Amino acid sequence: MNTSALITWLLSIGIVTAVTVYLFVRILRTPPKKGDHEPPPVKSFDAT
Repeated sequence: MNTSALITWLLSIGIVTAVTVYLFVRILRTPPKKGDHEPPPVKSFDAT
């Protein structure tokens, strides 16, 4: 593998990794909307 191909390969892997980490951290730090964190009410079914 020549030098330019190796540099291109490393840069592309680095850019993809950086974008993935950025989006993952951004999603984790975003506060939930009001009412989003509560589970929906569960309807119970009584077979008796």
